[in-house]
Amino acid sequence: MKLIPAPLLEFARRLALEGRSPAYLQLDPEGNLVASGGDLAAYGLENLRTGRPAAAQAHFLEGLIPVEDDPLSMPCLEIAPGRFADIHLLNSGQSHWVLLLDAGRKAALAARRQQRSNQDRLLAEEGERDRRRLESLRRLLADLDAAALEQVPCGQFRMLGNPPQWLDRLRFAHPACGGRWRPQDEMPFLENFLREEAEPHWERRSASLLLSGPWVEIGCEGEELELEAQALVSDGKRILLIQRLGQSHSLRKQLLQKARERTLHYQRLVNETRDKEVLLHCIVHDLGGPLTGLQGALTLLSREQLSPKGERRMATSMDAASRLQRLVEDVMDVFSSELKSLQGGAAGEVRPVDVRACAQVAADIIGSSAISKGIDLRIEDSVAEDPGMSVMADASRLERVLFNLLENALRYGPDGSAVTLRVANQDGYCRIEVDDRGPGVDPASKADLFGRFRSWGEKSGRSGIGLYFCRISVEGWGGSISQINLKPNGSRFLLLLPLCKGKEA
Repeated sequence: MKLIPAPLLEFARRLALEGRSPAYLQLDPEGNLVASGGDLAAYGLENLRTGRPAAAQAHFLEGLIPVEDDPLSMPCLEIAPGRFADIHLLNSGQSHWVLLLDAGRKAALAARRQQRSNQDRLLAEEGERDRRRLESLRRLLADLDAAALEQVPCGQFRMLGNPPQWLDRLRFAHPACGGRWRPQDEMPFLENFLREEAEPHWERRSASLLLSGPWVEIGCEGEELELEAQALVSDGKRILLIQRLGQSHSLRKQLLQKARERTLHYQRLVNETRDKEVLLHCIVHDLGGPLTGLQGALTLLSREQLSPKGERRMATSMDAASRLQRLVEDVMDVFSSELKSLQGGAAGEVRPVDVRACAQVAADIIGSSAISKGIDLRIEDSVAEDPGMSVMADASRLERVLFNLLENALRYGPDGSAVTLRVANQDGYCRIEVDDRGPGVDPASKADLFGRFRSWGEKSGRSGIGLYFCRISVEGWGGSISQINLKPNGSRFLLLLPLCKGKEA
């Protein structure tokens, strides 16, 4: 420094400190503030008090005091939000000195450099993404064997990617990748499609794909090329795809033909089934007349003087006739219910019904049968105090549903056993259980348990038409019915019907 003249040293000093807002702090060896000066306000330190620890007043000094023998420099340190300073600390023996020089411009310059670096990196990444998208588009168009066009002003289209090879076989010229073209001038079919369908589709900015339907263009050698156009919006751009229909189109026509054939076959099956059901309905209906006469004759005959053996046979005949009558009624009910549901109506009057009252009616009707077999028929009502046990149903049909389940349980329950009917409130549903100790249902038959006109024989202990009637009735009121086997034997049929709410109740 002795070789540099004093005026130059003074100029260099002013040049180094110009615009830097220099400020200083003088600390004793214990870190207490002895003196301060300079542009302290530029760093938010204008309220320093001498005699107190400096680190408690200038928090950026925490851990830096005491200063070692070697000077310490910390460039561009953010000492407060938005305030940057170059900090120099040195030890002069009796005092520690802290020199602060404003580094705001340096920090701003570094931030701008970082921002430019980030922008350059983002531009590079975006360019790489564009390159990958373009490459993916080219591969996709090659796989689709399609020409992709973007609509530009004046009704023109710009070719995206390389044109497909089949485009060279047509009788008109076309542009290369990036070139502009009016395909509607060469393909009259496209003119109407673009004007009447594609333009409104693009105006709506619909996310769906609009198909033009196939048409045929004639090639240079007179061959026919089946084409189809597709209009879509991608990234706000109006895109037109023109694709040659090859093997995929033939496959589509074959699938459509198979679908039509299967539809016709299904319709024939529906008509045949309907005719068979009508025939069955007529047969069942015609059984009613002779059966009524048979029951009347048996009733008159039962009033005659019969031998004990004759009375037993009469009782057997009356029971068989009654069962046949119930079977006919069940079949008629099923047909009536399904016919009305197909016509949009309901079987009977659907209104709020007291479930407990219906259960009691069904139990009263079948009570004599329970007594004759020595079966303990019980009704358990776990919500006897609940006034809201009403469901939307047809009262007579609900009584019939409960009667059918109870009749099944009594018919196949062992003499001296118990049959229990339970009514409970379960999360907004009326839960009805019919529990018996009969032989139960074979697990292999459970899938068809509630099917139409199913039969499982005497050993299984269930009447198919009766359970089918129960299912369609309960489902018609928004409920469900299921069956659960108990152990060692027996069955539990579970009904769930939605309870009435608010004004319905």
